[in-house]
Amino acid sequence: MIVNIANELINNEEVYKVMAQATNPYGDGKACGRILEVIEENFECVRGSK
Repeated sequence: MIVNIANELINNEEVYKVMAQATNPYGDGKACGRILEVIEENFECVRGSK
């Protein structure tokens, strides 16, 4: 099954384009930075201080 799908992606440009443009169901990977910004803003933290 995996080999068949890999062959389809290699040999069918349209199938590859659709797969390559798929959106990530888990977000954009920037949640940690956003959370840190909110914590810093709300708790008046200074980066690097302990």
